[in-house]
Amino acid sequence: MVMMIRRKQKLQNSEEFFERKLVIGLITSTEFIERVLPVLDISLLESDEFRLVARWCGGYFQKYRQAPGREIESIFMEQLKAQRLSKANAKYIEEMLASLSDEYEQQDDFNIDYLVDQTKEHIQARKLTLMGEDFLGLVRRGEYDKAEGLIRSFDYVMGDPEQHTSVVRTGTELLDMHIQEPKWTVPGLIPAGLTILAGKSKIGKSFLILNMAVEMVRGGKVLGKIQSAPMAALYLALEDPDWRVQKRLNDMAVEREEIEQLFISTTWLRGPVGVANLDAFLQKNPKVKVVFVDVLEKFRDIGRGEDENYRAAYQVISLIKALADKHGIAIVVAHHARKAKSADDLDIVLGSTGFVAAADTILVMKRARGENNAALFVTGRDVEEQYLSLSRSRKHGWRLLDQNVDVKEFEQTPERQALIRILRERRKPVQLKDLAREVGKSESNVRGLLKKLIDEEMVYQPEYGMYSIAYNEELNDKDKRRCIPKGAVIRNAKKQMPEKLQNEDGDLLAHLV
Repeated sequence: MVMMIRRKQKLQNSEEFFERKLVIGLITSTEFIERVLPVLDISLLESDEFRLVARWCGGYFQKYRQAPGREIESIFMEQLKAQRLSKANAKYIEEMLASLSDEYEQQDDFNIDYLVDQTKEHIQARKLTLMGEDFLGLVRRGEYDKAEGLIRSFDYVMGDPEQHTSVVRTGTELLDMHIQEPKWTVPGLIPAGLTILAGKSKIGKSFLILNMAVEMVRGGKVLGKIQSAPMAALYLALEDPDWRVQKRLNDMAVEREEIEQLFISTTWLRGPVGVANLDAFLQKNPKVKVVFVDVLEKFRDIGRGEDENYRAAYQVISLIKALADKHGIAIVVAHHARKAKSADDLDIVLGSTGFVAAADTILVMKRARGENNAALFVTGRDVEEQYLSLSRSRKHGWRLLDQNVDVKEFEQTPERQALIRILRERRKPVQLKDLAREVGKSESNVRGLLKKLIDEEMVYQPEYGMYSIAYNEELNDKDKRRCIPKGAVIRNAKKQMPEKLQNEDGDLLAHLV
């Protein structure tokens, strides 16, 4: 027993020694941090304090493109002042930074190539260690099927060594190669690869996924407009019981023979084991060209804290991406969005830094509670960045609209949306009393609603007591000059769906029927 404790202590001291060297490199060397960040999974570091400092270094480098050096002490003080550290963490980090201060100037004394290689080995060893702990835990609990599945998933976690051999070509050779264009699962919207569909809880993501799955299986029109080839699909409805999926299919008036190639499961194994089982299913069912996972939180492993939850989610996202590429299919993963608002739609994706980088395509869905209209932000490596406006009905599901609506409108309350619709239809400035009469509310109440819309630059006052929509596509040039005040912000037309629908450059319009 004493020998085992000493061996464990020796291993811990060895890991702490390495992670200390790693943190010194992150603090002091711009070359090192630039090379190591792409392969460093910070959540796998053993020490809480080293994880924190490594994140600070990564954030500093992303913003300033250099290692923080002595600025790390300023970052620490800012975190301390903002009360983001526990007393234990703060004390440990303070002592650690004090002990490292003499080493800041010794950045040339370590071999960067060697430390990068050591980091890769350390991360690989940590993955194996955690995987081994999971395996032993499953065996002790008698969950032998899951333990065996974990072993089968080993290649997904570590990767095939032969696949790590880099292929180097000259620019001329690349130009001479015949390379296929990306395969489209939903033309102009979802290519082959990993797609993340993000949105707040209970806004209609699951209904949207089922709509798309049904239309793709029967070769119908996705979103009521985009023609799809018939294909087999797998739908993992992990948040819904069987009866709810059945009810939704009945509400959509789906014919039995139309969904013979739609495979549905409301339970699935989690994490790497689940990915391995998904791989086995796809090998047995090669006709399946699209998989829908609803949602990521029910597919990833359950961690024992925020860091482990992020690590488990990022791990399974990476494995799903590799699986989609292996089979040449599309895998659409629903994921919950942050509650906080952000100017950048990608920032609301939980764990956005890692997930956005891993995905080929990102769809962000926005809808105000109680409304049947929604906005869908589309971006990715092979898709045209655009905003689409959608409308929902129980029978027909989500459908693409051909109207010009600012994406912010879908985040407004029903009362504010009613005012926006009135102002758009009137085409000219409207008096406060007329607006109040139309919506059946007091003038003071409507004035408060309008003030919020003015703050969001959706409505403005061309003169006292008069209100107008900030931008109306239907206005003629004379009306626009009169209704748009000097200095008003006119949103980029490229961000508006009708401009995209009117293009003839082979984007989404080419696939609308």
